[in-house]
Formats: sequence, structure tokens, C-alpha cells
Amino acid sequence: MAIILAVDDDPNIIVMLKTYLEGEGHDVVTAMDAIGALQYAQSRKPQLIILDYEMPAGSGVAVVHRIRNIHPLENVPSSS
Repeated sequence: MAIILAVDDDPNIIVMLKTYLEGEGHDVVTAMDAIGALQYAQSRKPQLIILDYEMPAGSGVAVVHRIRNIHPLENVPSSS
């Protein structure tokens, strides 16, 4: 079981990702924007981060760059 952070500003996408990934046995944490993504990434230390490309308050690419500068998270696989 992995801790997965799923980030998207579309609630339907969040529900779909959470439902599927939890059905596969993973612990899924969700966020609706870049700020929430960074907060959850630091507190929960996920093994995988799935990011929306364009979100309010920052893009998925910007979040990846910020995560790469957080010591325990620099090697977490991220997709946007």
C-alpha cells in the first residue's frame, strides 16, 4: 500500500482518482490546489504524487519544482 497524493481542481477527477486508487488498496490524500498539494506533501510524505497541469494558485509543474526542493520529497515520483 502506498500513500498517494492526488491533486486536481475538478472534484469529479478527485473522486475518480480516489475511488480507483483506494480500490487498489492505496491510501489516497487529495488536494484541490497547489497550496494544499504542498501542505499535504510535507505532512503526509506520499510515495506518489498525481498533479493536475493547470490549477488555481499554481500549476502542477510549479508544484513539482517546489517539491523537488523539499528534502524528504525530492525523489517522489510526480506526474502532471
